[in-house]
Amino acid sequence: NVLFDASASTGPSDKTLVYTWDFGDGQQFQGIDASHIYNDAGTYKAKLTISDGETTVKDSLVVSVAKDVVLLIVDDSVSRDTVRYYKNYAQRTGTLLVTVRPKRSSNLDYLVSQNLAEQLIATGDDLSQAQVIVVWTEKNIGLNALAEAARIASSGDAGTPTNFSFNQKAIVRVDDKLASAALARLAQTTFDTVEPNYILLTTVSALEPIVAQPNVDILTDALNEHNIDYKLIGRYSQRALETLGPLNFLSFSINYLMNRGVSQDTIFLLLILPVVATIVSFGRQIVGVKAFGIYIPSLMALTFVITGLNYGVIIFVVLLLAATLARIAVRRLHLLYMPRMAIVLTIVSFTIFFMFIIATYFNQTTFLSLSIFPILVMIILSEKFVEVQIEQGDRSAIFLTLETLVLAIVSYLIVTWDSFETLLLAYPEVVLLTFAINIALGRFSGLRIAEYFRFRRLLKPTNRP
Repeated sequence: NVLFDASASTGPSDKTLVYTWDFGDGQQFQGIDASHIYNDAGTYKAKLTISDGETTVKDSLVVSVAKDVVLLIVDDSVSRDTVRYYKNYAQRTGTLLVTVRPKRSSNLDYLVSQNLAEQLIATGDDLSQAQVIVVWTEKNIGLNALAEAARIASSGDAGTPTNFSFNQKAIVRVDDKLASAALARLAQTTFDTVEPNYILLTTVSALEPIVAQPNVDILTDALNEHNIDYKLIGRYSQRALETLGPLNFLSFSINYLMNRGVSQDTIFLLLILPVVATIVSFGRQIVGVKAFGIYIPSLMALTFVITGLNYGVIIFVVLLLAATLARIAVRRLHLLYMPRMAIVLTIVSFTIFFMFIIATYFNQTTFLSLSIFPILVMIILSEKFVEVQIEQGDRSAIFLTLETLVLAIVSYLIVTWDSFETLLLAYPEVVLLTFAINIALGRFSGLRIAEYFRFRRLLKPTNRP
């Protein structure tokens, strides 16, 4: 059903205007606005003729009518040219391909997921008409966005359409290669949260058959006809996470929490903390990296996960420079330790304030959307840095800070590795291995790697007479 409206047109007020619509399918109508139902999909040229008895004005527009609607969720990893190709292909097969893409680019997965969820909520009628939703994003960003959109809809937030639902729809996640068992496990959690008809995990080669036949009932048959592999996630596969047992209690608990609206990003941060602490412990006991204990490098790694490595390191360096300059300036006042540190932290806080001003001026939306938690962690680290500067000198403080930064970056690279992230969320029980690893590290009594270099001359065999 297409609505046509010519009320924005103008003409002589002293004459009667006659509006004649030609819808391009042999049907006509007279009136300033019209509603017309096209029986067949295709492209039509609708014409409008306006006459006052003496003068006639004509205008036209092209109307594309599709018999089906497919919702395509993409991020910046999919080029606009690629999306344009599939839109043209969909139009040729009589399907309307509606694209949902984040409005703001970001290298932080959770921000992209939130943005996509907001765009999904805004689609409204397109989502209600689509039988098939295709997800084509990096990692599990698209699946997270669906879960976040479902959470927003269930909470009844203002602006959420009343008919917003994924019921009786098929969700298809496509990637360059077939999904692993770990990703299938994550998709099961998304299925439990979103509650669609089913979820298909397949490859990019399935896009054309899906767009050509976006029917929930025959989608798998279309893929079988083209010999395209897929994994089906549905009610039958739900039993693995519905039964609580001694070997899956963490998976069961996480599935329960996500179904109750807890964000997957929050769960991920909780799961990686033991892993990061174990990496820091390994660095200390086996490699010989000192750093600022175990808490600060662990919190720094979590901060980098939240802020992204680029922004995290920039904030880290700027705050340390501000803290050092503040310490040098305040030292001349000859104040006691606590008031002096209070002034230093005040200057560091103002530094963050001015960083936000600069980010606003240059429209750095990613920086502006950062949580205050990681910034507070950085401020705490700057306080520790100044404390070591006062007690042990600048040289020791710089070396400890560099070692802390290296440990945090290594931990960040490990826990944000795609395969590791998927494995941890799909099989969270692997976190329990950190107990065994730390017990083994605690009983290690050999030399650290750094000590082999430090005492290499003493370790060299000597020739005795």
